[in-house]
Amino acid sequence: MYHILYIDLETEFLILELGMNHFGEIELLSSIAKPDYAVITNIGESHIEHLGSRIGIAKAKSEIAYSFSSDDVLFLPRDSDVFEDLISLNSFLQPEQIVSFGSNTTLNHPSAKHYQKIAYSKKNENLFMKENF
Repeated sequence: MYHILYIDLETEFLILELGMNHFGEIELLSSIAKPDYAVITNIGESHIEHLGSRIGIAKAKSEIAYSFSSDDVLFLPRDSDVFEDLISLNSFLQPEQIVSFGSNTTLNHPSAKHYQKIAYSKKNENLFMKENF
């Protein structure tokens, strides 16, 4: 079994899942992990009993960007019915730090660059974000 304590100094990329069930937990974990990129994949109903509502869950998940530097990027799910709330909760970020993804192209939000598909090429280690694939 591998976990974060087994990585060595030559590790260039690390993908972590930060879990929570109370406010403040993602903020603490992201202050340790210091992500360059973060993806909020969805806003479900897990731990709603501690966070009060799906907006509360969105707020708790948005804590991941609290430790961002000016060139870090947050990816948000445009297909979520709380997308506008996610944008508002992350309004402290610069517009170029917010990227949305998903099939919903009807929203035209000025605070987020939108991509229908995002792909990673292992061959040349590039992240491709194109509006149309």
